[in-house]
Amino acid sequence: MAGYMIDTAAAIDGLTAEGVPENHARAIVRAIAQRNEEIATKSDIVAVKGDIAAVKGDIVAMKGDIAAVKSGIAALRNETKSDIRRLESGIVAVKGDVVSLRNEMKSDIRALESRLNMKIYLMAGTIVAALKALGYLGI
Repeated sequence: MAGYMIDTAAAIDGLTAEGVPENHARAIVRAIAQRNEEIATKSDIVAVKGDIAAVKGDIVAMKGDIAAVKSGIAALRNETKSDIRRLESGIVAVKGDVVSLRNEMKSDIRALESRLNMKIYLMAGTIVAALKALGYLGI
């Protein structure tokens, strides 16, 4: 802050002319001169108002940026929900495939057991017949 200019000699003369003792007048003028730097001028106030306006502009821009980020987050949330639904649907399909494969495997195993049992039965019959022919069985 620039303060304002004071003619200290004229101020002391003016105070003493009004009846203020000179040592008091000097002390008053000195105190005013020392505070001179703490006083804001009109140009200081205009500069601060300009800074405030710039900050307000930055805030408005940031609000726009925040709105864009929120919009992006909402879009990502929707995409994620869509991906989750798609994955859940895929999981249901895979579960169905697993159930179908399990049923097919059970059916294949039963058919294989049947064929193996039949082969074992036929082989046992062949072995018994061979053993009879060789006379190992007293039947």
